[in-house]
Order: sequence, then C-alpha cells, then structure tokens
Amino acid sequence: MAEQQTKTVLSGIRATGRLHSGLEFPTRVSINITRKCNLSCEHCLSSSGIADPDELTTEELLGLIDQLKEAGKPTLSIGGGEPLMRRDLFEVVAHARENNVSVSMVTNGILVNERIAKRLNALGLVSITVSVDGLKKNHELIRGKGSFEKTIRGIEILKRWVTTAKLSMRVTVNTRNIEDCPGLIGLAEELGLHSIRLTPVLPLGRAMENRYLLLSQEQYLQFLADCHKIKAKIEVVLPDDKPDSKTLEPGEFGGHCGKEVCWITQTGKVYPCIFYGDMYLAGNIREKSFIDLWERCKEMSRFSGNEYCNTCEIYRDCRGGCRCRALWQYGDINAIDPYCPLSKNKQYEETASGHSIPIHQDW
Repeated sequence: MAEQQTKTVLSGIRATGRLHSGLEFPTRVSINITRKCNLSCEHCLSSSGIADPDELTTEELLGLIDQLKEAGKPTLSIGGGEPLMRRDLFEVVAHARENNVSVSMVTNGILVNERIAKRLNALGLVSITVSVDGLKKNHELIRGKGSFEKTIRGIEILKRWVTTAKLSMRVTVNTRNIEDCPGLIGLAEELGLHSIRLTPVLPLGRAMENRYLLLSQEQYLQFLADCHKIKAKIEVVLPDDKPDSKTLEPGEFGGHCGKEVCWITQTGKVYPCIFYGDMYLAGNIREKSFIDLWERCKEMSRFSGNEYCNTCEIYRDCRGGCRCRALWQYGDINAIDPYCPLSKNKQYEETASGHSIPIHQDW
C-alpha cells in the first residue's frame, strides 16, 4: 500500500512540477534506527541509552524501504543509538539490499563478533564506520571505562571478516580528544581502514549538559591546521573539505541538507538535518509519504543567507558553512558559521550583538 501511495505522489509531483531547489530524490537518507545503546557517551546528540517506547516497528521500517526503492534508491545510512542492539537490524538491511537500496552503518563496534561480522559481510554494505573518540584515555573518559579495547577489537574483527564494505573510523572532535587527532589518524592507518572522518561536536543532546566539550573557533582552526599537515596513507575527511554537491546553483545558500540528504529519527520524524531541531521538522513517515516529506525538506532548506557570506569570494567553496552551528550560536539559520576562518565572522558577531541575537559565549 505504501508503495502504491508513493507512486501516486510521484505522479502528482511530475505532473504539476511541484519541485523546489534540490534533487528530485535524495542521494542519502540517514536514520537513527534506535535510541537504545550500550554506552552513554558525554557528547551523544540523541542522549541515547534507553530505547524509545515508540520506535518504528519492523513492518514500518520495511515499508519505508519500499518507499525509498521508489524514491530513487538513496543510500540508507543507519545509526543510533547502537544499531546492533535492534534484533531486526539484519532483516531490515536484507530487505534494503534485496530492493537494491545501498546501506551504510555506524556502530560503536563493541558488540561485533565473528558471527555478526560474517552476517554483515554477506549483506554487502557500502561502508561500516566505527566511532572512536580518542586514544585510550580520552576515548574512555568520553565513552566509558573498558570501551576502547572492545571497540578496537570490534574493528579488528570487521577487518578480518568483512571484505564487501569499506571500513572507516569516525571521530567527534571535542576539547577532550582534540590533541589525539593526529594519533587517531595514525591508528586508523595501522588498523588498515579505508578512511577516517573527523567532525566537531555540536551543542545537542548530552553535549548541552557537557558544554566544556565544545570547541572554540581558535581550537577548531588549529585542529584543521594540524590535520592538514599530516601526510596520511588513507583518506582523511575533514569538515572544511569542499562539498561534493550536485545541486549548487548561483545564489543558493547552505549545504546539502534538505537538498540532497535528509534524516529520520527512530520514531519516524523527518528533518532536512536532524541537528536543526523541531523548528525544522518536516513531518512523520507514519503520517505522510516519504516523498511528500522530502519535498517539505527542500522547501524548508531554501535559505537566504547573509550579506557577509553571499558576497564572499570563497562562497562557492563552503556554501556558507554549517547551518546548524549558525542556528545554535546566533539563533539564526541564515547567519554566518561561527567557525568561519575569515575575519568576517567577527564583524557579524558585532552586528548580531547589536540586534540582540542570542550568542552563546561559552562556545
């Protein structure tokens, strides 16, 4: 029934031309498949730990995949919580693969054993990414005592038994682990991983309770400078890498969120970017078709920007930077990215202060 509903909606969109800036179909759909987790990380954006009582059922997840099949087969990126704590994870992934929907997954690696690794290998995921948030001392300060060795063991098991997916490491950079970043790049190389992605912590979830983890602009820029000096043998993905965008048009402001990708929570809420918060909630897949919600995401992601970014000589390289950071720093999604390396961000702060825009000075 969901498949037929999606076909009907698609026909209506094509007939009426009801399209906005962005792709007709997304290239990636990220879903937090559960809030249940075996860790309680200091910076967790979803404050994961206990499963949400209203999480999407297996049937609902399979129905969503049926809709994604019709919506151009975007890559389904599965996160959590800890995805491996859902008993139906392999059934969901298998259904996606049977319908030619590519799947990637992010895990903390702790539950990985030989049996799980072999099952993941048989499913043929695009990538499996393991979160590592520091060398042993700092990783365990953030993620819990004993977690580092278990995570590394999980990576080693994946490396041994998984040959069908790219294996990567993800680091949420914060004030605890920022000095570990060069060492983590080396660790990822030593483990034989395909890549490592380093992104700064955002002021969401438990990070709001542990704001000392948030980087200042100076710390962020120093982190980038230090990482750029490293001649790595693997792919190192940094947050200032030029966006690989398929939809950039003259004058269009903002990154790929809501134009190429969207997020779904464990209870079915759909956002252009889950980091924007409920003021940018497109709706719920329990109530509307995915393609209708994708159209809404595109409508919500047509940002006007600001005079500093719109006239900047490097705008086409950064597209204004992170909209989430601007929203949480200044209370304005069109504001300048507070991590902008140019002096213009200081000019903006002076202007913003004069207009009583909330600036969180403890960033």
